Amino acid sequence: MKKETIDFGEGKISSLFGKLFFPDTRRNGQRVVPATVFAMMRGFLFLVPCFVFLPELVGVEGIWLALPMSEIMTAAAILIHFIGRKHGWRMCER
Repeated sequence: MKKETIDFGEGKISSLFGKLFFPDTRRNGQRVVPATVFAMMRGFLFLVPCFVFLPELVGVEGIWLALPMSEIMTAAAILIHFIGRKHGWRMCER
């Protein structure tokens, strides 16, 4: 049984690790790039600034509001993305 590897330039990553953390972006019918961007927005790009700035603005309650605010901002970004796709905008496409 041959071990499948994924080639990333000079190095290769085993199939188990590669498929878990580096999904194949060449699959037909799947939009991996927008999904990855939205996941980064939710988990990092919106959440970290919310954790930093909301407590300064509203006090201790800002810590509790950071996660819901991050989720709302991500949902708004997804909504804008899908409305834009409906109107023919090309965002996060290869």
